Amino acid sequence: MGIGVIGGGGAYTLNLLPQVGVPVWVWVGLAILGVFIAQFLAYHRIRHRLVNQVIMPNQIEEVLTQLAKLRAVGIALRNNGLLLKGEDELDKWVKQVQGWKETVAKEIVKVSVSEANIFLTDDLIDTKLFKDKGINELHRVFLAMVGKNTEQIRELVNRFSLENLAKRSSIKK
Repeated sequence: MGIGVIGGGGAYTLNLLPQVGVPVWVWVGLAILGVFIAQFLAYHRIRHRLVNQVIMPNQIEEVLTQLAKLRAVGIALRNNGLLLKGEDELDKWVKQVQGWKETVAKEIVKVSVSEANIFLTDDLIDTKLFKDKGINELHRVFLAMVGKNTEQIRELVNRFSLENLAKRSSIKK
């Protein structure tokens, strides 16, 4: 639409000069150019954006494989967290857990931004499973959080697996 507007503005400016007259066919040509070229450019901008947003089945499978590996890392983190002895080890471990969560969220974003936001939101953390374990309450919260997050990853991988997506959409694999 910018081309038609700029061309029309230029023709209008030329029309203001007393010795220059722009014929009607130029005005009509500029209007047609503005209408058709603007639509063509808008279509291709949107098409380019949508093509870049579409994720192919093989890309989904790669993300799910990476998430499964990150889940194993999370389980190892949780198990290592059970062996901590002091506050200095706890601080280092908490930073590792936070880094792991960020890495997992970056991977989930490739499939679904909303799922990544849900993953990053720690709403209900039940520490009952770890009540006799851990150095302090923060430690128990992080142990429970990693356990909950690894379960979220398992559910997400299951939900986004190609077999389940095909069942829900009635598309043959």
